Amino acid sequence: MNRYFNIFALIIIGILFLFSGCKDNDVTGVTIFPERCVLYVGESRELTAIVSPDNADDKSVKWAISALSPIDTSLSLDVVSISENGKVKGISEGFARIVCITNNMFCEAKANVIVGYAAAVKGNYTGSLSENGSVINTAFKIGIAYVSEYEAQFGLPFINGESCLVTVNKKDEKTMSFNGTNIIDIQGVMTSVRVTGDVSLDGIGEFEIILSTDPAVTTYSFFGIIENRPF
Repeated sequence: MNRYFNIFALIIIGILFLFSGCKDNDVTGVTIFPERCVLYVGESRELTAIVSPDNADDKSVKWAISALSPIDTSLSLDVVSISENGKVKGISEGFARIVCITNNMFCEAKANVIVGYAAAVKGNYTGSLSENGSVINTAFKIGIAYVSEYEAQFGLPFINGESCLVTVNKKDEKTMSFNGTNIIDIQGVMTSVRVTGDVSLDGIGEFEIILSTDPAVTTYSFFGIIENRPF
């Protein structure tokens, strides 16, 4: 009896071992790198899907263009294209969201894409305005509108509602830099205005605005955070 019991036990153990060895390594999550990027029109970049765990049996994914928000149901197909391998290409200035879905349809991740560096700095910024190093307004607002993929209008509401055309370029993977010069009339005096600054993809901007006449020079500085960014 004991002999038959031992044989039966060995069979059960063998079956359990066999099934444990064949157990699937299911996908538990996915992320996209980078989660946010900026492209020029016509520029392409490879997005990478990082599937976990590392030993998942099926690490294949599907790529698609998604709505920017539950309210915005447009697919932004005129802004970017995405290949089946995750290569995103800028088509026109604007914003788009890319979604990556695992093959088992259980996990997904999203990435935000901005086309046009000027589009990346577009928005209304609220922050602290200083004049010659002294804070004069802690809740000041400055707006930036994009003109083309590398040009933007920087608002100067404290100078007769003037603006300055600036050139926007990539500084690094997370920051845009810009600069521009304009000549404006301030109370009958032709004044040179120079604007320089950096804006991060997180929506933080630091700007210097220099007003110069002969011989006076006034320097404004502004540190602001963007409001109502659409991505």
